[in-house]
Amino acid sequence: MKSIEQIVLGAAREFLSKGASGWLCTIVKTFGASPRPLGSMLVLDSRGAVFGSLSGGCIEDELLDKLQRGALATLQPEILEYGVSAEENERFGLPCGGRMQILVEPLMASAERCTMLAALCDAFEKRQAKRRRVDLYSGEWVLEDISKCEPLTITDNALIQDFGPRYRLLLIGANELARCISEIALAMDYRVIVCDPREDRREQWAVSGAELSGAMPDDAVSEFADPYTAVI
Repeated sequence: MKSIEQIVLGAAREFLSKGASGWLCTIVKTFGASPRPLGSMLVLDSRGAVFGSLSGGCIEDELLDKLQRGALATLQPEILEYGVSAEENERFGLPCGGRMQILVEPLMASAERCTMLAALCDAFEKRQAKRRRVDLYSGEWVLEDISKCEPLTITDNALIQDFGPRYRLLLIGANELARCISEIALAMDYRVIVCDPREDRREQWAVSGAELSGAMPDDAVSEFADPYTAVI
């Protein structure tokens, strides 16, 4: 199962490789309550296909409306702000007092951009961390290898966004406690692996989305242990 970031960047890579264009949208600032956290991403192509999420759906609809009206940025990144009034909060389904800023980056088909997206997708598969720097004036990207992910930051001229491996949770024992924990972890976008060498316990497991392993616990810990994996 892929993370939301993997799905978004993979979709962008897919349509750019076919010569289509699109827009990458990222939440870069939040004020007060927000339906989605800082760094949440969405990509839409020129036909209106949407991958990812920025809100409960109202902001996505607004972006699609801008696409249909030809009002989305076409040359350089643009920052859109939502929730600046009570009327906007109600219209876009934002919590009371909540505001957010979204960076909209035009994506044009090019070998360089496809190569960078491929590098990010490859890093996810290999559980490596990458940093993306975006020049807010030119829209150019620079990718760097990093050892530790930091929170997203944005300045007057650049976005700095880190991508790391999807967090994993290895649960030892397919029991009731593991069921409760796995449901919470899956809702938080963790990859959940439940290890239990007892076949009858694995057959009784009923949480969709969690992976099952029949390995012995010490072998499973050796296989999955890394800085982005928790073991319970």
